[in-house]
Amino acid sequence: MTRKYTTRLTEMVESGEFDMGTVLSAALGYMSEDDVKSMCEANDFSPFMFDDSESNFDDVDFDDHQPTESEEWASYDVDC
Repeated sequence: MTRKYTTRLTEMVESGEFDMGTVLSAALGYMSEDDVKSMCEANDFSPFMFDDSESNFDDVDFDDHQPTESEEWASYDVDC
């Protein structure tokens, strides 16, 4: 089976046409949580993520540092 889209997207990332982080973010956002878990397990990424006894993410900063909608509107300038 030819991986036409995978190959082309990989080439575009390698050539600098697309940012790798942007493509990764888009792919992970598109995938379900189960798809991401399965992909991580299949590729031996962070096996500790799947140990149920280690399910404490309290110290992880999940803030994407993007303004909230109300912050966006508060900074809206009608003259720009």
